[in-house]
Amino acid sequence: MACKSLIIVGAGMVGAACALRLQAAGFAVSLVDPGPADRASSFGNAGHIAVEQVEPLASWATVRQAPAMLFGVGGPLDFRLSDIGRWLPWSTRFLRACGRDQVRRGRGALRDLTLPAVQAWRDLLALADAPGLMIEDGHALLWFDARAAEAGRSKWQRADIGSARCRDMTSDELAAYCSVLTGRPPVAGLHIDGTARLTSPQQVRDFLIAAFEAKGGNRLAAEAISVSAAGEVGLADGSRLNADQVLVTAGVRSGALLAALGTPVPLIAERGYSIQFPVPSWSSDLPTTVLDDWSVVLAPQAEGLRATSYVEFGRADAPADPRKWDRLISRVRALGLAVPDDCQRWMGCRPTLPDYVPAIGAWPGERLLYAFGHQHLGVTLAAITAERIMRLADGEATSPDLDLRRFAS
Repeated sequence: MACKSLIIVGAGMVGAACALRLQAAGFAVSLVDPGPADRASSFGNAGHIAVEQVEPLASWATVRQAPAMLFGVGGPLDFRLSDIGRWLPWSTRFLRACGRDQVRRGRGALRDLTLPAVQAWRDLLALADAPGLMIEDGHALLWFDARAAEAGRSKWQRADIGSARCRDMTSDELAAYCSVLTGRPPVAGLHIDGTARLTSPQQVRDFLIAAFEAKGGNRLAAEAISVSAAGEVGLADGSRLNADQVLVTAGVRSGALLAALGTPVPLIAERGYSIQFPVPSWSSDLPTTVLDDWSVVLAPQAEGLRATSYVEFGRADAPADPRKWDRLISRVRALGLAVPDDCQRWMGCRPTLPDYVPAIGAWPGERLLYAFGHQHLGVTLAAITAERIMRLADGEATSPDLDLRRFAS
């Protein structure tokens, strides 16, 4: 019997993971993506496998904290005023998702995905013959203000963090940071055990795609402009592709591709910023580090130290805001780290749904599948999403908490 054919639209981390998993399982997969390879959201993120993030960000606690987090008062949260037509309707749905029942369902859905996420990455990297690209050393939370540390530690110790566990950092662990963050030594810290990190998200994506092609997968550099529930993909050059099934993993572009099919897709671009630069003094023993009271993540990567921050709601194609990079550079320099003026600057779009739960499911008829809306958890959930999609492609039922039809009312 001939193997089932499947077209994947989008080759970010989720698309690449799905392509390898499905090709290895015996599907004849074509991966359609316009590139360029180094500009996808997979490229500039922290590479953190955040299995501790099982609480949906859509909650009244987030709403109450929002005024103090605004960019105008020094925080990480910003709304592009010129894009109010995009984020205002989305915000209305966000508020609706903050109800107790919706939060409970969202927490259950995220817990179900995050619990096996690290093992799923172990299995996927083994399939790509690249097990060394993930390090399971947990991550650190640091505070520079004693009052912020007291409040932050209390919050984390009460929080539902799934399979992860938090503990106070030892004096030696804290001293290791004091020796490198000489401009602003931390006063307290927690270590979160059970999380992991990718040593280079871009290298991981490259390995996944290379392994996919080595197993016979077909990669096509093209732009998809339409999909149908009948297994058809329309390309920008006017040509059309057909397969037994189509999988949409196009990040923020997924909403436009599915809009013509009649189901609401309230997807927004939640833009994040990062810089990257060499730091010879940063010890290889230091894991991914969250500066909790500054809303900055320091992520050691194969290419250098990456600093990420900011949650900016707006159009995906809007120009970057240089103020974000300037403030991030200023804060990292205040820590005592020498950030060169020509450091790598990057901005990418997180695809975010109002309830902060991804959409992973099958369209009625099961010829059209989708996996997008992973918000801050695209890297975290890529491998487990690939396993879920493989089962859906074989006809397994969709979880209602992940199904797009939850936005129909």
